Amino acid sequence: ASLLAKWNRAINLVGPRTLADPWRRHFLDSAQLTTYLTEAPGEPKRQILDVGSGAGFPGMVLALLGSGRVHLVEADQRKAQFLREVARETGAPVEVHALRLENLVPARDLPGIEVVGESVLPSREALESKRVPERLVVIGAGAVGVEFAYVYASYGSEVTVLEMADQMLPGADGEVAKALQREFRRKK
Repeated sequence: ASLLAKWNRAINLVGPRTLADPWRRHFLDSAQLTTYLTEAPGEPKRQILDVGSGAGFPGMVLALLGSGRVHLVEADQRKAQFLREVARETGAPVEVHALRLENLVPARDLPGIEVVGESVLPSREALESKRVPERLVVIGAGAVGVEFAYVYASYGSEVTVLEMADQMLPGADGEVAKALQREFRRKK
């Protein structure tokens, strides 16, 4: 927690108000995911990919709790340096990838991880794509993500939208977000 507080003064890792209770707000919140990470006997050691790692939640915590080898992907070089410092100080079994997700080359950067699917498509490339995928996962239900989801669903793709916040269009009026969510569910 002291490294988090120290580095948070220089770069925005977590909301400043959450530092009053970092154990509950970040560490325990991340640790609760271990419940969903059970391994069957004889399975190879789990590898976890934490994208947009920022302060290392939940990936760093999961690594420290022995949930598997964790790959932290963070495009911001300063945040990646913070993650390396935490890994060095704690001995966490993580590998920090200081690059954008779309620049990650699984065979090179994630040895031993089976990649299911064909590609990661950043929004710019998704605009230029001539191919309509059968299935698509959109990460982020902000305005851009929702628009891509709507367009691809209109073209016939089966679209899943993942959002960390508790509603689509985080920060928007709650009633508007609920109406939009109802519309997306209706289209399924």
